[in-house]
Amino acid sequence: MGISQRDINQVYHSHGKISFLYDASHRLTNLRKAAAESLQLEQGDSVLDIGCGTGLNFPFLHHLVGKNGKIAGIDISKNMLFGARKKIKKYRWGNIKLILGDAANARFKPNTFDGVIATISLSCIPNHLQAISNGLFSLKRGKRMAIADGKHFSFKPLNLLMPLLRWSKSWDSNKNIIADAKNAYPETSITIREFALGSQ
Repeated sequence: MGISQRDINQVYHSHGKISFLYDASHRLTNLRKAAAESLQLEQGDSVLDIGCGTGLNFPFLHHLVGKNGKIAGIDISKNMLFGARKKIKKYRWGNIKLILGDAANARFKPNTFDGVIATISLSCIPNHLQAISNGLFSLKRGKRMAIADGKHFSFKPLNLLMPLLRWSKSWDSNKNIIADAKNAYPETSITIREFALGSQ
């Protein structure tokens, strides 16, 4: 049995209230930076951040698209977006639009974005395949979507530690996002890189 939308709302409502602790434990600098760079964005491009949370991807995305580019971040949690707004205000980013909503139910215009990124978010979106589909629908032809998320360790004995490392209801351990994406889009070229002993 997977996680429910109610579980997600409860978890991220709490995380948003203590966003500085969430940021400290979810910074994942190398993973986020690598995911953003894999989009091959250029100055002036537009990018969509699915499940943007408190905006931890924004520094990397803003560096790539510049002040003339556009960043759209969507998240279902008001509290998480509150944390994102604080970053936007702190760094005076004037090119970031925040959207309150479920990426699986969002209706983005086609041929809109030069890149789509989802970092540690699809595993906690109940209908993650629809969120992926919506993201791909919004992409310009030939552009990329980067997915960075959690999974079980490649070295299986380490998975005994997983309940201690990922206790939150926000992570659905039953999901295999890589396999799901491959099955849903068999003709799409998918490149896989592993981090943190294969757990990301």
